[in-house]
Amino acid sequence: MEKQIIIIANQLKQQGKKPSVATVRSRLTGRVNIPTLLKALQQFDAMSQEDIDRVVADTPSHQPQKQPTAGLQQQIDQLQQDVAGLKQQVAQLTAFLKQDKHDLS
Repeated sequence: MEKQIIIIANQLKQQGKKPSVATVRSRLTGRVNIPTLLKALQQFDAMSQEDIDRVVADTPSHQPQKQPTAGLQQQIDQLQQDVAGLKQQVAQLTAFLKQDKHDLS
């Protein structure tokens, strides 16, 4: 996990942004506790660019993956279907209430 933090911090630095707990944490693919994150950021700050380049080169994938796993994708798909169904129900109820209000007038 520390390698991934260093890679993300390096990417932010190359974009002209200062790596912070919040910016690095938002780009991580997994959960990490704050002490581990702080330790890795302190390590990053103490590293030379040559050391950082070595860490990046030793990592199989330079870009952290943000693709949802199959299980997460199924949950996303199900939630999207649920939302679509709820939107349809709201539209039907709204139409019913409008009709009912109109009938009372």
